[in-house]
Amino acid sequence: MADKTDKGFTVVDRRIEAEDDKPEEPKSGAIPLGEKTAPCEQPAGACDREAVAEAREAYQDRAEADTPITFPSFLLSLHASALIHLGLIPEPVGGKKVLDLGLARQNIGLLEMLQDKTEGRRTPEENNLLENILYELRLAYVQIANQPDKGEKK
Repeated sequence: MADKTDKGFTVVDRRIEAEDDKPEEPKSGAIPLGEKTAPCEQPAGACDREAVAEAREAYQDRAEADTPITFPSFLLSLHASALIHLGLIPEPVGGKKVLDLGLARQNIGLLEMLQDKTEGRRTPEENNLLENILYELRLAYVQIANQPDKGEKK
């Protein structure tokens, strides 16, 4: 034990340096942004590139508008999303009415959670808006869920 000496430790830098500060090449299967890809091999309607491009443009236009997001506008956004999933209004991109009760229920649940978490901190106008939205969505959900032909609308 007396012969043992402390030799310290050695640090080895194993980082890979990028040549000329170029970004790293994407891994196999990854597609760089803006690069054209082969046509979709999914069923018809599952891969609508024009609709995706329109949605991307619409999103960028809204993002650049610098519209402040308020609590009422957030509530109305969730309300519109629930109405779309209930099949009461068409999707913004594509214009189809699609029924998805699971997603509709999820949006209603989000609004209920917001109602619980913001109790006592809402203005009377926000309170009235939230109560009316929840009443309308719950009523529509029950009516649609109880229909005998509640299958997917296309």
